[in-house]
Amino acid sequence: MLDSDSDIKSVIFQKGEYSVIDDVIVTYKNGKQEHCYQVKHEIETSNQKALTFSTIIAKDKNGRSLIDDLAIGWREASLKTGNDIVPSLFTNKTLGKNKTQRFYKGLEYQAITLGDFFVEIKQKLTETGELDKFAFTETESDLLVQWQEFTNAISIPYDFISSFLNKLSIKSSQASLVELEQSLFTGISEIFKCSPETAAKLFSRLVAELRKWTTSIRISEEVTAEIAYEALGTKLEISNEQHRLAPPSPFFKSREEFCRIIVDEIKRTSSPIVFIFGEPGSGKTSIVSHIQATYDLFTIRYHSFRTISPEQRFYNMDMGLCEPRQLWTELMIQIRGRLRGKLREYGVPVVCDHISDVNLRSEVLRLLSIISKETNAGAVPAFRCNARTVQKSIVPKNICIS
Repeated sequence: MLDSDSDIKSVIFQKGEYSVIDDVIVTYKNGKQEHCYQVKHEIETSNQKALTFSTIIAKDKNGRSLIDDLAIGWREASLKTGNDIVPSLFTNKTLGKNKTQRFYKGLEYQAITLGDFFVEIKQKLTETGELDKFAFTETESDLLVQWQEFTNAISIPYDFISSFLNKLSIKSSQASLVELEQSLFTGISEIFKCSPETAAKLFSRLVAELRKWTTSIRISEEVTAEIAYEALGTKLEISNEQHRLAPPSPFFKSREEFCRIIVDEIKRTSSPIVFIFGEPGSGKTSIVSHIQATYDLFTIRYHSFRTISPEQRFYNMDMGLCEPRQLWTELMIQIRGRLRGKLREYGVPVVCDHISDVNLRSEVLRLLSIISKETNAGAVPAFRCNARTVQKSIVPKNICIS
């Protein structure tokens, strides 16, 4: 689904209104078709049992067989939704390879393997289109009895069985969990052009979300590509809460008026930059913090040096905050929050680890330009609380750099 070439609209784990074929539901953008997977994996051992004809028709204590459960689940989902339901039995078991002697209603016959049986039956469906027109030759007497035993294990109306069998697929010999993980690592690496180490990190983020996606605490059943992107991209690599600095209390009344004048200037001016200059300790950062807290003016804020206050016992060197990589990474984190719901649409990088400093800067500037357009920016107001020159192109609307 994360692949841009994919036609998948969403994935649902354990769909509430379906039964049996509810483990994984895949919906598509181009119509009402739904692929519904019933997963029957088992722990791999040296004596792992195969999936056989006997396995799928054997009735449990409630008189239901596996093939009957699949048929009932398919019919109920089809009638309930009107969608084109494609049921699949998905398992890491292999199909049985040997013919067996069986008894059905006093008749002894030789049953062919499950795989061969479905090939034969689907061939007859292709030729005739209807069960009533099935014809078995003298040499197919065993197949006829096997067919009778098979349909006897299905409780849905006979008229629906042909449609069910036309849709049903059995996906056997599927990869183990370890093999599936490895294929997912590879797929994630290719999609996001990242290293195996970064792919493993992204995979872990998806796994963590399964707690929500597969349980009753989920808000919505559907997992779309955008929801997956949010799971991958809004897990903070670095906390940006440190940039939401609280203004000092009490705040001088004269400064409140000064802040109001600045806000009016920001809203009025067509200049690309609003520049505040003052000596260290004169209150530049406090002014910006007050504007942020009172007027909620900034969608993104970054500061390089923490403000000095009387409560500080030690001077903090602010190591790291002045590094270019730190700036671009934290801006990207805040951008993801600002563009939530459109991460995939705008191609927002879900992780920064694999991006070079130069490319990371380019991506930040590209996305800041998008934010500027989304907020109908005409002017490009920003703050810079020291005397160094600011390059205008890096300061779109409502971006505060102090």
